[in-house]
Amino acid sequence: MMTKPNYWLLGTTSTFIFPILYSYRKKKYILCFSTVLALVGSLNYWKNPSITYNRNIDFITSRLSLISYVYFGYTTIYKLYPSMLGYFNLSMIYRLYYLSCKKYILNDSVWIYYHMLFHLYTTLSKIYVIYWV
Repeated sequence: MMTKPNYWLLGTTSTFIFPILYSYRKKKYILCFSTVLALVGSLNYWKNPSITYNRNIDFITSRLSLISYVYFGYTTIYKLYPSMLGYFNLSMIYRLYYLSCKKYILNDSVWIYYHMLFHLYTTLSKIYVIYWV
């Protein structure tokens, strides 16, 4: 397990600032707060990635953010095509996360690229949901 900061993952996690600013501007404060929590939890973990309570905090905060976005997306986006694209985005987020975990377990160094894509795709998907809610 890594014990030094992973600057690539810190960088891609930092892109969460964009949905934070966008949701704040659109007065979607629950989405803003949930993304702040996810950002802080993730930055806290990737600054010293090891299996500790920081990892659990990252899991909890990222799951809370996911739940809030899925809830708001599901309950407020009623148009067919935006909803379909939202479901597609959710499946891509899951797929990228799954692949990064699988590659990590197999000790394949490509895992980091999947996880970076996961962070970036999550950022874009959050902005998409904020736009439609």
